[in-house]
Parts: sequence; structure tokens; C-alpha cells
Amino acid sequence: LNAGVAAQVPFAIPPGPEVLAVPLLLLIAGISAQISHRDAQLTRDLEKRADWPALAQLATRRLARLPAVTQDAVPGSPPAPARARSAAHWYAVRALALQRQGDFAAALADYDAAAVANGAPLPSADLNRGLCLMALRQWAAAQQAMQALAAREPGLWEPWYNLSVIGLITSDIEGARQAMAELRARRPAMAAALARDPPATGVPVGQAPSQDVPAALAQLPVTGPDLAVAHGPALLDGQRLSIGPRALVLPPGRWILRSVDESTVAGRIDTAPSHRAAALAPALGALAIRLDDGALTGAVFFQANRPIRLGIRTWSVDPCPPDGALLVERFTGRFDQPRCLSLHRTAPVDADPQGTLGAALSFARALGARPLEGSYFGFHHEQFGPDQFSRVTVLLPARMLAGELMAAAWAHTLASALRPLTEGREGSATIPRAGLLPEP
Repeated sequence: LNAGVAAQVPFAIPPGPEVLAVPLLLLIAGISAQISHRDAQLTRDLEKRADWPALAQLATRRLARLPAVTQDAVPGSPPAPARARSAAHWYAVRALALQRQGDFAAALADYDAAAVANGAPLPSADLNRGLCLMALRQWAAAQQAMQALAAREPGLWEPWYNLSVIGLITSDIEGARQAMAELRARRPAMAAALARDPPATGVPVGQAPSQDVPAALAQLPVTGPDLAVAHGPALLDGQRLSIGPRALVLPPGRWILRSVDESTVAGRIDTAPSHRAAALAPALGALAIRLDDGALTGAVFFQANRPIRLGIRTWSVDPCPPDGALLVERFTGRFDQPRCLSLHRTAPVDADPQGTLGAALSFARALGARPLEGSYFGFHHEQFGPDQFSRVTVLLPARMLAGELMAAAWAHTLASALRPLTEGREGSATIPRAGLLPEP
């Protein structure tokens, strides 16, 4: 899109070919015969907006209408076929909605209930069930789930990818090698990427400090040396990074705040029914990095506009550039409230010096720290609304997550958690826990 054209177009821009998330329509295809057209459309709309709390509530209300199914959906006492398929549908829908919100234990229970009610395994649901087990670090159960899925659906590459990851994490090198061979036969590019930059073996993973890290690193303040005003417009208070009336709660760890950047974002004001005037919204951006044992183990860039009423309804930006992304998802909703999620994987040697990873690496080196070996996953979420927007980028070492499929699953969990940032004049969101990285 041209720079001078507002990016909120009334149609979806298709993402690239590599989308690592299972769509809800694929998840429930084949068990939707008993669902009304209205419910199917409502489910689809809520999914497109990524309104997972509302979708979980809808599924709960529909399940409440099927008490007999809920009571009878146990082995040996199958419910009536029509009610069973309805129950399987809504259990699967609620399971995915809970999974997207990071409630993996509850999602796992619903995936199991969906399979029982359906009377047969659901391949896409079983894949998500296995991802829930991996998120809960139940490696043995996750391995069994992926092996069963691979046996039932030999054409799928996803279970073999996850079996390779599980083998590496649990130090089952022979199992990982066999799974990698199966993966290579089905998806060579994914096998090559995993072999090039595998997750860390062993859980939890520790890192010894390098010899060149100064002893003074342990005495660093919570705000970095480049911060011009310690109590300025952006403030890191423990785990809470605040910009004006909006706050981002960071995961546990030792976070250090770099200097605050001021910028503007272009928007348009409706001055007449047929005329829009350009406007610039002042914004603040703050970068915080997490250091563990002298290594860069995470970074968060948070940008938001200053709380000034300008009357901006549309924004002249593309919230989701898809170049090189592993995952791109443009959530549809109101025309004047675009929202987008993307996932990238970048090696430190390839990092753009002006990008978040480049800035984080530069700041870490200035403090005497070092990057971890391998690449970093970059999770980027942008959302815009009337007179307000937020941008959040989270960087995590790729070796601290259980592969790209788990990274894609966590990206959706992150997007769900960040929704409250622009739902009102004041917003607060908490970055959910992710990966294999041990908490301090």
C-alpha cells in the first residue's frame, strides 16, 4: 500500500504460504453437521476477530443445552448421534478458544471430551491436544499423542515435527533421529530448519555466565544507563512497563529498560462526510531486555500513542507486513480497528540494526552480556482503534521454545492476552509465560 493511503481496507489481505496454525474451520470440519447456520456464522465471526473469551462462552452456553450429552459422554454409554456430534463440535470449539487464551489444562479436558462424544479421533483436534500436552511439559503423553496421530494420518508432517522436537528436548536422540527422517520425507524445509537450530536438550536449560561478563552486571539497576529520565513518560516498575495510562506486565526475570524513543504515527481525521485530514499521533516506545546468567534471554518493545484526543479514525499504516514471516494473521473486525499478528525467526547475525532484535542485541552487548546461540523468535502484535494504538514485539530465544508449531500456538496466546491494551482509554495486559526457559 502506498504510504499516503490508509491501510484499513475492507477486505482481507491473504498471508504467505507458511501458516503454522490450525484454523478453527479445519478443526471442526466433519463434526459440524448438526450446527445451525447461525451458530456456524457466529463461530466463524468470533474466530476471525480472535474474540476467544466470547467464543468459549458461546460454546459453554450451547453445551449447557445438552445436559444428557454431558452426562453420557463417557466410554460405554454413548449419547444419541445428533447430540453427540453437537457436543463434539462445541467441546472442540471451546477447547481451541481456551487453548488460544493459554488455559491448556482446561483445553486438554475439552479435547478429550470432544473425541469421546464424537466416537472417533479428530485429526486436527488431536494435533492441538498434543500441543497442549507439550505446553504443559507432559512430554511422555505428548509423544504418545503424536505417535497415535502419525499412525492414523500418515500423510501429516506436523506430528513428526513435534516428535522430533520432543525427542530433542527429552534427550531421546534416536527417537528424534527417526522422527526427523519421517519429517524430511514429508516436509524437507521444516526438517532442515529444525536440524539447523534445534530446541535445547534437557529441561530446564541452564546457561553458565561467560568469562567476559563483568561482575558489575549483577548490580545493574532496573533502568538502563541510556534512560534520560528515570521517572519519565515510560517507566519500568518491577515487572510493569508503563506508557501513559497503558501498562504491560512482563514475565518474571531481571528486566532492564533502555532509553525511551519518541515518534509519530500517521492517521486521518474525518473533518467532513467526504474528506479526511492527515494527522500525526505522538507515540512513545520503550525497549526492555531480560538477562539471565549474562545472556540475552528475552526482549520486549512496547509502543503506544500518548493519551491525546485527536479524532483519528483510520491509520495510514500497514499493521502486518508479511515479509519473511512464519505466521501472519490479520484479524478481521471493525474497519477502523485493524489488528494483526506475525511471527518471525531471525539469527543475530541477520538482525536489522534498526529493528527490535538489533536494538536488543546492541543494548545487551553494551551491558557486557551476550546473545544465546541460535536464532530468536519475534512475536509482533499491532492493534489500532479510534485515537489509540499499541505495538508489542516479544523476542525469545528459539532454543527455549518447543519448535515452530509451539511458537505459533503461543503467538495466538500472546495476541489474546494483549487485546485489553486498546479496549479503552486505559489498558493493561500481561505477557503470558512461554517456552522452556526456567523462571528465576
